Amino acid sequence: MRPLFRWVSALAAIFFIAAGLTPTVRAQDRAAIGLGAGLTNNQTQYNSGNQLAVSGQKIFPQLMPKPITSSCTVNSTCASANDGGYLLLATAASVTYTLPAPGAAGTFFQNFGYDGTHPYTLTTPSGNIYGSCAPIGASIMLTFSATLTTDGTSYVCIASIGVSSVVNLATASTNTTVTQSQWGNGAIFIITAATNTITLPQVTTLFQNGTIYVLAIGNTWTLIPNAADGINSTANGSTAINTSQVFGAGFYTITTPAATSGAGAVAVGATGSAIAGLNPITSQGGSYTFALTDCNTTVHFTAAATATVPNSLPVGCDIAVIQDVSGSQQVTFAAGSGATMHSAGGLIHTNTQYSGVGIHVYSNIGGGAAVYDLVGDRS
Repeated sequence: MRPLFRWVSALAAIFFIAAGLTPTVRAQDRAAIGLGAGLTNNQTQYNSGNQLAVSGQKIFPQLMPKPITSSCTVNSTCASANDGGYLLLATAASVTYTLPAPGAAGTFFQNFGYDGTHPYTLTTPSGNIYGSCAPIGASIMLTFSATLTTDGTSYVCIASIGVSSVVNLATASTNTTVTQSQWGNGAIFIITAATNTITLPQVTTLFQNGTIYVLAIGNTWTLIPNAADGINSTANGSTAINTSQVFGAGFYTITTPAATSGAGAVAVGATGSAIAGLNPITSQGGSYTFALTDCNTTVHFTAAATATVPNSLPVGCDIAVIQDVSGSQQVTFAAGSGATMHSAGGLIHTNTQYSGVGIHVYSNIGGGAAVYDLVGDRS
């Protein structure tokens, strides 16, 4: 009769679940379905008991949201002596979670939630926090949910909901003000039109360790600080308060070293600083022969020039060329000794200012006979 009883019990459980009811699991049936004393498979309830998994049984990882309204120390004053079963969720402003010292690799897992309104800070007493919770640091402020573990000396972010946004500034004379969300998630601003400006809020309202990236293609752009802040630029060298600065084409990283207003509150990385996942940019002021290091990059020419493709570039090498000067100062493309250039209509010059031309190497037998296509805005 016991097998029949269990079959009937299973049908009853299905009925209760379909009806939106929560059946009571009898103690004698817990072992049969893999639940120990003090355990539940209800996702809204915290499992206070211990789970021992044996062959054929299931374990039910529970993650109970725990609202946190003030700063606390994980595994001590946040929720319990072991916060691993909680999703620590900051529901008030200025919550800082102090992490314990990093232990052996893989011995610590903690989930932190973001409610969409309250940024929170993670601080480690030793080592750093790195991974997909970029930027790296001993103290970072986040505007997304994250999971941390240890590597033995530091904390590693192994999951996050935050995704860098991309802001396309393709209309001339556009003034864009950076938001807190963009600052906290490392937004990328791509400038493809003239006289664009990017305005920062006051540094004291931005997240510490926040960052934005600017990719300016063939155009200058202006960075405007808040009235109480100054830009410390390795490119332009100014720290004056409330002084706008004009930057040329290239990659730039804008950060605030500390959440304090004043001279040098905003740091701007020099032209050419790379961002993972984006192609580097270089510039040439005269005739130039491409090298292997130019593959998968963009090269801006700032004067009339001859651009020579050597015979040694490998298959799959792609180079983008931009003419940054007036229409009469064209870039002329030439095949080096042993190389072969294919260009529809025999067009081998950039057309005019801001014209873009692509070089694609699709064959190189023996490594000394590169064959490439020339495509784009040519004349």
